[in-house]
Amino acid sequence: MKLLVLEQNELVSKIYKKIFEEKKYDADYARNDLECLERFDKNYDYVVLENSNLGTLEQKIRKIKPDQKILSLSQYINSECAPELKETRELIEKPFAVLTMISRLELECTNLHN
Repeated sequence: MKLLVLEQNELVSKIYKKIFEEKKYDADYARNDLECLERFDKNYDYVVLENSNLGTLEQKIRKIKPDQKILSLSQYINSECAPELKETRELIEKPFAVLTMISRLELECTNLHN
């Protein structure tokens, strides 16, 4: 599975990197919204977004690839926002167990290969 991960906290990024390497995920990392957009291309299975400026960044990504799968990690989640994105957006509220994120990604990986 190929991921683009936006995480501003360097320590958290290192934790993600170690876990994703163990899971054999191919992950690229960005520290801010601009870097995330610069690295984004149409070949990611999932984009993992930390809260940053989530709505604006997600809109920019969707202009490039409308059906991009996005996993949003945020302290404040409104699950009713943009119900039309239900098929391509997963929401996980912070703080969360890393296992929660991994289980969502593994489920998606299984779906991609079936």
